[in-house]
Amino acid sequence: MKAPYNFLFRFIYLLPIFLLASCEELISDVDAPVSSPKLVVNAVLIPEAPEIELYLYLSTPLYTPHQSSDLNIVSDGTVIISSENQQITLPFDEASQRYRIEAGLFPVVAGKEYALLITTPAGYRAEASCTVPADTPPAPEVTARQVTEEYGSQLISYSFRFRDISGEGHYYATALLNSFVDEDGNIYPAYDPGLDRGERYSSDAHRDGEYFNFKTSSFYEGAGQKTEFMVWIAVTDRNYYLYHRSVSSFEGEDPFSEPVPVYSNIKGGLGYFGAARGQFHILEDPEQN
Repeated sequence: MKAPYNFLFRFIYLLPIFLLASCEELISDVDAPVSSPKLVVNAVLIPEAPEIELYLYLSTPLYTPHQSSDLNIVSDGTVIISSENQQITLPFDEASQRYRIEAGLFPVVAGKEYALLITTPAGYRAEASCTVPADTPPAPEVTARQVTEEYGSQLISYSFRFRDISGEGHYYATALLNSFVDEDGNIYPAYDPGLDRGERYSSDAHRDGEYFNFKTSSFYEGAGQKTEFMVWIAVTDRNYYLYHRSVSSFEGEDPFSEPVPVYSNIKGGLGYFGAARGQFHILEDPEQN
């Protein structure tokens, strides 16, 4: 199950980082004071994941000259995660350009609170904390599989739902993965086909115990192909939910076109340190079950 989680991490981390690490050509011909750079942190603790990893960048202030869209990676930081009487320092991995360790070196436990402390030789310091959800994530129920013949191929989509965990204060994240195996046995990389209905990040505010309904975007399955369609459903902490909801509220090329502030729980920086418990499920034709 490591490969799906590796793809999922790219999906979770990279889009929000591009929005926060630099602000390029948003406003021109304005004289304004130059602000100081800040650490940009992106990390989520997932008990089921094979790794603990953290991305760390330095922001580019909005009004500085010669701005670049390149991410300013911070590789010389000291990154410490602790819980109760245990702590571990995440080393920087040159190959992946992130801080990471194998999960077995510091198990992430449901229901526990974790603290993050980051310092750098340049004097930057950032702190945050999060609590891993104690609830087991809900499983999806496939309600329909739609198939349409088009240009000699099948156009397929799934409808599914999951029920909110009893009690208020639950947050959810939903991600999709799709992979193909052709008639020669070649496996094509997973990708996210998207959703036609339903929200990737949702809460049970005023919806306690109700169903959350989804429909995937359609995808082609050619003759001789076998498609494995997976959904990742996670129950998350408040930090994860608020951060991703605020980032996903941006529309267009200008992230400041809408007056939506980006949530952050990083003291002394930007970004978030959150937690989630997630499970992968293969979507299957409900008529064959």
